[in-house]
Amino acid sequence: MVIEEKYAEYFTIEGIRKKFENILDMWGIDFNLSQKIWDIYLDFEKENFNYFTNSGNEEEAFKTENLIRSIFRRRLSFPHIDLDIVWKDYKNWEKNEENLEKNEQKYNEVI
Repeated sequence: MVIEEKYAEYFTIEGIRKKFENILDMWGIDFNLSQKIWDIYLDFEKENFNYFTNSGNEEEAFKTENLIRSIFRRRLSFPHIDLDIVWKDYKNWEKNEENLEKNEQKYNEVI
C-alpha cells in the first residue's frame, strides 16, 4: 500500500506523538476515562525507548526517556481514577532519584 505524501507525516514517530498530544488536549484530564490514552501513549514511548536503546541511538533514547518522564509528570499533576497505579508504575520505571523526589512532591500535592 502506498501512502500519499500528504499523509506520510502521520506515520512517523513525531506524527504519532502529535496525534497523542492532540487527543490529550481534548481528553487528558477526564477523571474516569483518560487513563486508556495515557497508558497507550506511555506504552508507545516505552517501546520507542527500548528500540532506540537497543539500536544504539543514545540521543533519541535520552530524548525519549525525558519524554516518558514528562508524560508521567503531567499525568501525576491532576487527580484521576488511576493516580495511585500511575504513581507505582512511575516509581518502578524511574531510575533517577532526584526526579523521583520531585515527582513525589507533585503526587503528594495532588492526593
